Amino acid sequence: MSSPVTTHPLPAPSGSPARPPQATAVAAQPLAPWVRNADAELCFTQGLPCIVPQRPARVPMTQRSWVSCLWSASVGYAVDEWAGRAPERMGTLRLAAGYAALHGVASLAWLGPWARAVQLGSLPLSTTLRSRTQRDTLRRSADALRALWPHRPTAVRNIDAADEDLRITLQAQGFTALPARVVYWLDAARANRASHTKRDLGLLRKGGLIELPDSAFDDSVLVEQALALYTLVYRAKHGPRNPDYTAPFLHWARGAGVLRLVGLAQPQDDGLRLVAFAALHRVGEVLSVPMLGYDTAADTRQGLYRQLVAWLIHHAITHELRFNFSSGAGDFKRKRGFEPHLEHTLIAPPQRGWTRASDAAFIALAARASRHLDAAALMELGA
Repeated sequence: MSSPVTTHPLPAPSGSPARPPQATAVAAQPLAPWVRNADAELCFTQGLPCIVPQRPARVPMTQRSWVSCLWSASVGYAVDEWAGRAPERMGTLRLAAGYAALHGVASLAWLGPWARAVQLGSLPLSTTLRSRTQRDTLRRSADALRALWPHRPTAVRNIDAADEDLRITLQAQGFTALPARVVYWLDAARANRASHTKRDLGLLRKGGLIELPDSAFDDSVLVEQALALYTLVYRAKHGPRNPDYTAPFLHWARGAGVLRLVGLAQPQDDGLRLVAFAALHRVGEVLSVPMLGYDTAADTRQGLYRQLVAWLIHHAITHELRFNFSSGAGDFKRKRGFEPHLEHTLIAPPQRGWTRASDAAFIALAARASRHLDAAALMELGA
C-alpha cells in the first residue's frame, strides 16, 4: 500500500499558556458555498474554528445539516432514523405513540439552545480532531470565547475519553456533558485477529483496484466524481441532513491540510473509473474519515465498501495511527475490530440575554433525561 497520507492541524493559537488570551473573531467564512445545507459561518479565533449558526435560518428545518446545527445532529437525526424504519415500527399502537412522542420532544427541543448554539473548536465535519495545543486553548479560553457570542449558547462536540481533562475543566466553567453518539475506535490487535478483516483484506488484494493518491484529485473532474459517490452514500441513502459538500470545500480543505483524499479506481479500456474514495482527516497520530463514498450500483460481490474499509484499516495499522471511524454501521465495525466508545457534547447557556434562564433549564432537563444513557444503551437502539 501507499506511503502515509497525512494532514496538518490548523495554525496553533498565540498567547501565553499562563493567562487566557483575549479571543477575537477573525476570518469569518459563510458555509453555504462549502456546505449547501448549512446556515452558518465558520470563524477562526485563537487558532480554533468555530461554527456560528445564522439567525434567522434560511435552510428548511428538515434539511439543515447536522455539522452546523446541533438540533439536527441530535433530535432531528433521531426523528429521521425512526421515520426511515416506519414500516417496521408502526405495527403497534405503542410504537406509533412512541413516534408521536418523539415528534413532540423534537418540537419542544427546537425551542431550546441546540439550534442556536455556537460550536467552539469545530470544523464542518462529522468528527473534528484537535491537537493538544487546540485542546489547551479551549481549556484556557472558554470564557473569552463565550464572550464573543454572549447571547448565544455555546457547545463543544466530539468529546470522548481522551478529552477527560478538557471535559472536567469545561464542566467547572458551566458546561454540561450530554451523551451524543457512539463512535468506533480501531483496536489494532482485534482487527488483525478478526476474520472479517482478513476476508476484506483478501478481497482488496484480489479486487484489482488501483489506488489514487491525493495529488490525483487536483483533477476537478475526479473531485466531482468523488462528491457524487459521497452523495450516493450519505445523502441519497442516509438522508438530507447530511452535509451537502461542494467542490470549493474540498479545494479549501485540501489546501488547508484539513483533508487528504484517497481513491480506489477500476481499470477500464479508456482509463480508470473512480469507484470508491475516502477523505482522511489526520491530526498528529489520530485519524478520522469524515467523508467516503462508493458506487452503490456496483455488483455487491465486489464489496466496494468492504475493500475501502480494508484499505483504511491497513493504512491505520501500518502507520500506527489511532483510528476514530466516527458513528454508524456499528455491527459492521465491531466485526472488524473497532471498539465502541461514548462521545459527549458539552453545552453551556448564554452568558446573558433573555434566553439564558430557559436555555439553562432545557440543558438541565436534557441532562436528567439522558443520565442513564451509555454506549451499551445506545447500541441497543441501533448505534
